[in-house]
Amino acid sequence: MEKRLPAIGSLLAFEAAARNLSFKKAAEELNLSPGAISQKIGKLEQIVGVTLFRRTPHQFSLTVHGEAYLPTIRQSLQQISVATTELSRRNQNSTLTISIDPSFAVKWLLPRLSDFNDKHPDITVNINTTNRLIDFDREDIDLAIRHGLGNYKGLFCQKLFTENFVPVCSPALLKADPPLRSADDLKHHTLLHDIMGREWPLFTDILGISGVDASQGPKFSSSILILQAALDGQGVALVRSALVQNELANGNLVQPFDINMPSDFAYYLVYPKAAGENKTIMAFGDWIISQTP
Repeated sequence: MEKRLPAIGSLLAFEAAARNLSFKKAAEELNLSPGAISQKIGKLEQIVGVTLFRRTPHQFSLTVHGEAYLPTIRQSLQQISVATTELSRRNQNSTLTISIDPSFAVKWLLPRLSDFNDKHPDITVNINTTNRLIDFDREDIDLAIRHGLGNYKGLFCQKLFTENFVPVCSPALLKADPPLRSADDLKHHTLLHDIMGREWPLFTDILGISGVDASQGPKFSSSILILQAALDGQGVALVRSALVQNELANGNLVQPFDINMPSDFAYYLVYPKAAGENKTIMAFGDWIISQTP
């Protein structure tokens, strides 16, 4: 059976007339004549096959059919309005909201973001920090930068760069007693762990470092806390290389020995495939790729 879909103009006329209980007021609201409103509703009544309004010299009201029809039409028009506004916002708005890991935001993105702002002064970047995967359909997020394996089903996924885990510490530890000059010297120093405590045991196992209790040392709930503890000279941290580029460059942290541990994870730029023509997202995507190794 062929579907009969009323014209959007007829539905708008019906909703306005039902809400105002007046063709005249509906006409003023929609910038039409009362006759045009009456004509549109007449066409709608022909399609649905029932009378929607009760018209007498002394009464103008919805029929039982009109009352039953109104809630669905009102809800549908509201959903169309919201969807249209959101689509327009995502494609024309110069505000870009990014979901990103807190540590990566602080240690990698923010030190570089002024360059993007200088090149795109018309775009306002909002940062939403979280470690969880976000739902683009339900949350007000335009794109995300994720650290993982890149298996983000149903989304556009652009690999930015891979990285290693690197040992870092305060320069003072290099001259401590006992000093820290090689991986074997780790047995004399405190190891700083994330909350899972997996990197140091894996590091010593893969590289065959013996005599080190890789389970010893305090645990921290975020990479930022681990790095701050390392900066304060509290021990040796094993962290993602992207997070310590600035500290290593300015000498606030040092790599005590030239041994790195490869990681299977990488950083990815992720966003809905439908946003592929969004000029704001494309501008940020091109810029961040230019910042990667």
